[in-house]
Amino acid sequence: MFQKTLFKPRDLLQLEALHRRLPRSHPAYDEIEAEHGRCQAGYYGEMSLTRLLARFADQAYVFQNVRLPVRGEHVQMDVLLLTDTCAIIIEIKHWRGDLHFSSPDGPVLRSYEHKEQLFSNPLHQAEEQAAQFQHWRADQGFPPLSIHPLVVFSHRHVKLHPLPTNSLYRNLLTRDTLPRQLRHLLTTDASPQNSTCDLQKEIQLLHIHNQTSNYNYTAVHGITQNDIISGVNCPYCGKQKMHRTRKNWHCPHCGGRHKLAHAFALTDYKLMFGPRISNREARVYLGVSSRHTCRRLLQPFTYPSTTNDPNGYYWIK
Repeated sequence: MFQKTLFKPRDLLQLEALHRRLPRSHPAYDEIEAEHGRCQAGYYGEMSLTRLLARFADQAYVFQNVRLPVRGEHVQMDVLLLTDTCAIIIEIKHWRGDLHFSSPDGPVLRSYEHKEQLFSNPLHQAEEQAAQFQHWRADQGFPPLSIHPLVVFSHRHVKLHPLPTNSLYRNLLTRDTLPRQLRHLLTTDASPQNSTCDLQKEIQLLHIHNQTSNYNYTAVHGITQNDIISGVNCPYCGKQKMHRTRKNWHCPHCGGRHKLAHAFALTDYKLMFGPRISNREARVYLGVSSRHTCRRLLQPFTYPSTTNDPNGYYWIK
């Protein structure tokens, strides 16, 4: 049974907004673009396995994108499968190219498009997640459980070159070999290690303790309202600076018209700078000169202002 399904994380949503709004000349643009690409690839990798994981929803409780506090730190798991006999933690890497594993503990050499790049061994990451999850379970009063860390390379165009004689590499999988390994693990540990009562309690605590990341790229890079490209983007062609004409937004590039195009711009603002916005800030950001027009545009998408001051603050929903 799916207990927690995948949704686009706030980190990625904020990076998407910054990638749309930050000019290429900004000092942080290259770093934002690179992080956006990494985060987007990770999300696509996790999403690509959702249908595959659905085949095992009748054999295990499936959690996607779980983040738990553990002894002053956090453990982030792309996928957690939980039963009364074992737990399986899956770290997903959406890498493409030829991956060469020279030793069980050594780095991974990726060859792709005539370039070579070294990565740390992702199996160490999965093993650390398993250890942290065991700590979390112990802190909640649960007995030890068999935990199997796996790494899945989800991209269709990936080829693994591991050491075939080392059993460690049984935990390094592609999306095509994952089902076989899951069937093996879910049937091997036959003796229940969790009572039904403890299992249900653990599921409940996983929901309660799960925390979304609050990493703020805007604050980390010191990005302000003055740094971003203001205006309303066209929802049809994606280009910037729609014009407000007769209760409509008009795109000078594709000719598209949209009454509520500013709603998408307000969502971007909330992701980048938080929900609070003043009438004056909104006028500058949306490109609207009249404070009365701006108030009408804000009202459906904000909570009521706590002041009658036309420049008072609104809270974007």
